[in-house]
Amino acid sequence: MCAGPRFEYHWQDSNSVKYRRSTRLSAPDYIDCLLNWTQAHIDDESLFPVEPSMPFPRNFVDRVKAILRRLFRIYAHMYNHHFAQVCALHLEVHLNTSYRHFLLFVTEYNLVDPKEMAPLAELNDALLEEN
Repeated sequence: MCAGPRFEYHWQDSNSVKYRRSTRLSAPDYIDCLLNWTQAHIDDESLFPVEPSMPFPRNFVDRVKAILRRLFRIYAHMYNHHFAQVCALHLEVHLNTSYRHFLLFVTEYNLVDPKEMAPLAELNDALLEEN
């Protein structure tokens, strides 16, 4: 799983026996692990309470930042390795719109460190300039 020649992502999940250590995975396997991990976090009622009287945990922002940082990696991979196929399918408007919303949200609330978004720095600068 990478986003160009300078950025390679390894999967690690301290709650998993199989991936307790940083593990190099193919993009499809990495994304599958990431989406399952994200879904488990979203389904975790101690992180996202379903009862109005239940408080959010103290580490809520840090955990959400971890989710968003990892989700960014899917966009970085898509733009760096699959954008031609996205364009061939005439789906670039959908990808660009989705990513722009993501970027504006994480930028507005400082949820992903700009260093983490370096693989798409030029695109990010262009999108943020439009605002």
